Amino acid sequence: FWLKELLRLKTAKARSVAAGIASATLLTHNLFPLSLPFLFAKMRTLCQEESIKVPKDVKITIKSKIVEVSGKHGALKRDFKHLPIELYLADNGKKVCARMYFAKSKQLSMLRTVCSHISNLFDGVTKKYEYRMRLVYAHFPINATITNNGATCELRNFLGEKRVRVINMLPGVKVEKSAQTKDELVISGTDIDLTSRSAALIRQSCLVKNKDIRKFLDGVYVSSHGTIEDKSSYEPLCELRGRPAMHVSRCKEDIEKKGSGGGLTLTICAVLAAFLFVRPQAVPAAVPRPRRAPAVSGTR
Repeated sequence: FWLKELLRLKTAKARSVAAGIASATLLTHNLFPLSLPFLFAKMRTLCQEESIKVPKDVKITIKSKIVEVSGKHGALKRDFKHLPIELYLADNGKKVCARMYFAKSKQLSMLRTVCSHISNLFDGVTKKYEYRMRLVYAHFPINATITNNGATCELRNFLGEKRVRVINMLPGVKVEKSAQTKDELVISGTDIDLTSRSAALIRQSCLVKNKDIRKFLDGVYVSSHGTIEDKSSYEPLCELRGRPAMHVSRCKEDIEKKGSGGGLTLTICAVLAAFLFVRPQAVPAAVPRPRRAPAVSGTR
């Protein structure tokens, strides 16, 4: 509209203004569609790389994104072909590198994920994984039977039911009863995925149905998990409840080994053990005095 009005005028100034508006309009209409993708484009990383060291007693081979790891507890294999990354060995096979090109910020997270999976393979073939599960019941004791040379677990008398729950372990996983603790199952294997899934099968086999799960707490629960050789990684705190003296003695041994901050740390451990693990004793109620019989005056 304004362009038409200015063109009607015959002055030089009006014509120059009209020419400027026309050129600006044409420039905007021609360049805006080209600049639109650049305005809303996200930042891409040119190249990102993550690496992980290979333990000394582990052999690893990588071919077409298929990782094979072997150690003293066996061999494991994992396929990463579904990920758009580059996997290769560096430093004469002492380091595993994962590289990715032209990735966004969320896509770069798969590099650390791949390194974590490979690290779990290293721990599995060198240490093995272990899941400990406790049989919890209030009235009806749960009976666990290990058959098929540790490949099958049978659960009976769950909530008084007659049905026998048969749980088959996944390949490479074994289940056994704990020799130190009553009503405890120990599930061990080299693959962390298969070991944890086997524990989940046992947990899900005895779920309470059609009852209030806040009141009916019977079942088989995972109490701790970790690698077998690293005992500190899976030792549960619930086993220390009711035994503060042992807890303090363990802290004292650790302090003597480290040799720093002994007195203060031991005092803190003793106070925490007293507050957390010692149950207060009930105060006996006062014994009431016998009431005296009222005096009788006169004779009947």
